Amino acid sequence: MTLKKVIKGSLLASVVASTLNVSVAVTASEAEAQPENVDLNRTFAQEQFAAGNLADALVGIERVIIANPLDLSARFFRINLMVLLNRGSEVVGELETILTLSLPEADLQRARDLLVRIEKANAKLNMQVRFKAGIEYIDNANSWTDQQATADASVFTDRVDNVNQVGVADPKQLDDVGFVTSLSANGTYGLSDDKATALKFSGLVQTKEYVDTLNKEATTLSGSLGLQHRVDSTTVEVGASLASIDRVNYTKAASKVAVNTDSDITTAYFNLNQRLKTVSVNYKFAETDIENDGFDDPADAKQYDFTSTSHAITVLAPVRKGLLVQGGLTYAEARNADQTSGVTAARNGTDSDTTTLSGAAFQTLANGDSLVTRVSYADSEALYKLSTKPRVKETDTLTVSLEYRADLNRLVPGMEGWTLGAGVKSVMADSNIVDYEKDTNTVNAFIERKWDIWK
Repeated sequence: MTLKKVIKGSLLASVVASTLNVSVAVTASEAEAQPENVDLNRTFAQEQFAAGNLADALVGIERVIIANPLDLSARFFRINLMVLLNRGSEVVGELETILTLSLPEADLQRARDLLVRIEKANAKLNMQVRFKAGIEYIDNANSWTDQQATADASVFTDRVDNVNQVGVADPKQLDDVGFVTSLSANGTYGLSDDKATALKFSGLVQTKEYVDTLNKEATTLSGSLGLQHRVDSTTVEVGASLASIDRVNYTKAASKVAVNTDSDITTAYFNLNQRLKTVSVNYKFAETDIENDGFDDPADAKQYDFTSTSHAITVLAPVRKGLLVQGGLTYAEARNADQTSGVTAARNGTDSDTTTLSGAAFQTLANGDSLVTRVSYADSEALYKLSTKPRVKETDTLTVSLEYRADLNRLVPGMEGWTLGAGVKSVMADSNIVDYEKDTNTVNAFIERKWDIWK
């Protein structure tokens, strides 16, 4: 997300909240005819900003300042508008003057923050580096299902776990505690003076380690690079990403933990974002190739290679002050080109069609903490290999999660830039193949540090 989107998002939240009760819009002629009417012109500026008419909003708020030069809220509104109109450098002197006045600390800090925003807006390179370390408890670490289908799927047997309970007479579902650590960086580099054309980049290093189970342990390296171009309220981006995942898993023949199974993932994508007043609509197309190796039998790895294509539409909109809601629809196809029909048909969901509905709410609380709620429902149809022929596997998955983030500096002075968070997640899968019916619940806590870099 660019700096201007952040500024505009925060302004939108406050402006929309303050104009929800306005039943009749103020016209430009009405506002111009009464330049001394502070409330009328302030309302006109807010309405024009909410409609995306930044220049008209600036005219309205400047009439407010002329009528009441000591109105700091109007001056800060004007400064934010100037930043969004690529005229932030014109108000640096005004901000520096504000910092010399005897004002409440909150207003002085606001002025300092705006100076930083203007400096960032004028920088070609904007990057954020993030370190995150956490612990999680998962109640179904070996993806346990109570029963397992036989070859013809007509008889169910007690499920045997060959990954984490080899040699155990009475295998069962395992819970576990895991440690997750990551270091990531993302940002943009402007290729034009107005930064309408820019390179967008990201990188990630992540490790997962568990106390008792191994099949979820992995080291991930990933990176992406895209070229984006903005024209007015439309942004187009094309790019690609690479990822390498080194997993710990088991050998098929010995049924024991003995080998790493690696995946190399290549993705090409196209992204289109359109802002419609206060609403942002995004479309993304992606094609992903996954190649596996590291199995004791190379043929086993190839059976799980596949190409996936996806189409995703998401809508993001403010509802009230501090609350954003998002809704999305994704359709994805996964195909294994090396598998044809009959006995050699695609296995375990590598030949599938999945439709996902998703929603999220992003709430900023009065104390500055944040609460994120997510819910998704996925309907998947895939080919499942039996002894004689493939059959359709239908799986419905409901996922619900909740995450709370708090500014650690507010709780422990001296920890500026650190965030403390906790979350819960529940995944419930229902399938016509009992091998895929399972419920998994996860609880996690983490600490995170962010560094903003611009030049």
